[in-house]
Amino acid sequence: MKVLIFVASLRSGGAERQTVELIKGLANDKDIEIELVSMSEETHYSEIFELNIKTHYLVRRSRFDVSIFWRFFQLVKTIKPDVIHSWNSMCSIYTVPTVFFQNIKFINGFLRGAPPTLPRFKQEWIRVKLTFPFSDIILSNSKAGLVSYSVPESKAKFVHNGFDLTRVENLVKPEDVKTEFQLENDIVVSMIASFSQNKDFETFIKVAIKVLSTRNDVTFLLIGDGKNLTPCKGLVPKDLQEKIKFLGKQKNVERIIQISDIGVLLSTHIHGEGISNSIMEFMALGKPVLASNSGGNNEIVDDGKTGIICKVEDFDSAYKGLDELLTDPDKRIEYGNLGKKILFEKFNLGQMVENYRVLYSSLK
Repeated sequence: MKVLIFVASLRSGGAERQTVELIKGLANDKDIEIELVSMSEETHYSEIFELNIKTHYLVRRSRFDVSIFWRFFQLVKTIKPDVIHSWNSMCSIYTVPTVFFQNIKFINGFLRGAPPTLPRFKQEWIRVKLTFPFSDIILSNSKAGLVSYSVPESKAKFVHNGFDLTRVENLVKPEDVKTEFQLENDIVVSMIASFSQNKDFETFIKVAIKVLSTRNDVTFLLIGDGKNLTPCKGLVPKDLQEKIKFLGKQKNVERIIQISDIGVLLSTHIHGEGISNSIMEFMALGKPVLASNSGGNNEIVDDGKTGIICKVEDFDSAYKGLDELLTDPDKRIEYGNLGKKILFEKFNLGQMVENYRVLYSSLK
């Protein structure tokens, strides 16, 4: 069967990485032929060019380019896929007329998070209402996402993200990384996320300040970029700037995770995580995780076994959870080892690719 994957772009991002990993995993499959359509020629995943995958570019001339409807319709008429799989809400909008008039199976896969609420008549709500009725399968990367979007049971499917285990092989020596960031022998606590309204760096910083008021053997690393970066920097007192470090956007974050003792992902009340790539990265390197009770986080973090789930935007809950991990090194090792085992068994790339293979085959 032929599957046409439709993406907005292959720039850096969690969904984009999962798309590339899926295509790589299916590149040599004898039963499933993959073709790719992207609305941007920019790609940050050069390995896609090494695969024998036909790629088509329908570059948008504006954010909502109505010409894409017709151009996509004509392209699909030529390609003749059995299934169209969209990975972006706008891609799903563009797909609807084509699947309706050409009678093609449609996997609507833009559910990457699990929002606490879906305000009526807002952009996301409208796209849900426009695309769900024409979808054969509505796909999320978490169970929580299906619940958040009120997906009809007859169409609801989830496939958890998979982690490429080769990413944690042949890393830079830990001592070299510690030297690079001047970390010495401190316990390292890291949070890797965009500085956006969805991520709660503010609580993380407040917790860090509280920890450093009673001990001086911990360094906090804040890794990422975004519009809230500058305001967050302003929350850190000058005398703690060597202990609360902003590293900006980093390539090869695995090298930093390996020298971390604890991984953190705190989310705001307006956001619901899907299956977080940063949590998978921490677990792959055997690190215990402190995460907000947000969306699909509790589908990958087993509270009290592989990490600690704290309340959303709750300083006391986050501080208590982090303090528990900081004061018990044996627990950190125990949680980290079990988390790594679970990731390797249930959230590996091979499992994800196989789940998609079964999903596609179900539409024959």
